[in-house]
Amino acid sequence: MVALVSGCSGSTTDQAHGTPAPQPTTSAKAVPLDEAAKPALALVQQYVPAGFNAVPVASEYDWARNAGQRISENLSGESALQVACSGTGSVSFTLHSAAGETRHGISCGKATTIQFKGNLDAVIDGAASNSGVVAWRVLPAA
Repeated sequence: MVALVSGCSGSTTDQAHGTPAPQPTTSAKAVPLDEAAKPALALVQQYVPAGFNAVPVASEYDWARNAGQRISENLSGESALQVACSGTGSVSFTLHSAAGETRHGISCGKATTIQFKGNLDAVIDGAASNSGVVAWRVLPAA
């Protein structure tokens, strides 16, 4: 058997050097998180509750399929946590405070605002079946 030598030195394949490798047959391209987050960021930024500043003291986003995103902020006075999810599915989040623990949920494609006093300790949980991004921000009182 004779190996064919292509134009690249050291290559001994029986396939032409310039022939592209077979591509996987997927219909969706991988989108970077920063790009995928734009719809969720637009949802979370569309509403500023009366009495609150539009500039957040904290904000972040993550894939809606991920669980356990922790938010801890040392705050005083009134604040508002806004959470939005783009894509499909739903996310839940738990707020921990001196008054106790409260659970909230939101369907992807929507946003919600929870007002609270004092420090923020929360956990946002997505689900493996979700698509899209969850975004959150904390607004201080005006």
